[in-house]
Amino acid sequence: MKRKFFYSFIVLMLALPSLSKAQSADTTVIYKEWALVGESKTFLDVSYRIIKCTNVNQVHLFIFNENPADQTANFEVEITNTSDGQKFTKDISFAAKKASMNKAECNSDSSLDSLKLDLPSAYDPTKITVKITFKP
Repeated sequence: MKRKFFYSFIVLMLALPSLSKAQSADTTVIYKEWALVGESKTFLDVSYRIIKCTNVNQVHLFIFNENPADQTANFEVEITNTSDGQKFTKDISFAAKKASMNKAECNSDSSLDSLKLDLPSAYDPTKITVKITFKP
């Protein structure tokens, strides 16, 4: 009897992590996968995706510095809601180490917060266009 109880206890302890994951369902929704939006003359690639993290629709940026030297990515992002034509812009200045990849994620650390842009609540995340203009 004690042995059966012991084995039941072990099975329960092993199952707890999977049970807790099932209850805390992932609320991430990807509306658009990563897409290249521009490459600078100095070999900075900028990609974006449209995602819902928890309850916030966002545009995430991914900066890939192909250059063998550190450089600062300076560009303007223009985000347009194609359903009604509303748009907004944001200037981005991001220090990118040589040959580095900097990708915003829902749970990325605060050093990448400048690569996360919250969409206004009136914007339809399935009808967004993103353009960038590199600055000197």
